[in-house]
Amino acid sequence: MNSAWKAALLSALVIPGLGQLVLKSYVRGSIMITTVVLILVALSLKIIGIALSTLAKIEDSAVMLNVMDIVAIGWQAAKNSGGPAFSVLLLLLMACWIYSTIDAYLLGGRHNHNR
Repeated sequence: MNSAWKAALLSALVIPGLGQLVLKSYVRGSIMITTVVLILVALSLKIIGIALSTLAKIEDSAVMLNVMDIVAIGWQAAKNSGGPAFSVLLLLLMACWIYSTIDAYLLGGRHNHNR
């Protein structure tokens, strides 16, 4: 397997930026990994907030809830709490992942050509 495909697969299947690191493009790879990790942390914090909101609503309920009631409360909390910021973060994550994969492939192609 040539280095272009190897780098692209590492960036696509493991974590964006890893393919660049394997090709010794350390600054580029580090920037991509850091960006993706920061986006994942922001998404995780948003999801934890939704989960805590759901738990608070479940605890405030005075009646016994069945599984479907809990799912409905969780779904409503996710719809109300996600908002545009959540969608923007997801789109940004996908864009970084795709860009990193394409960039690793192109960088690997140049790496193969320079050998």
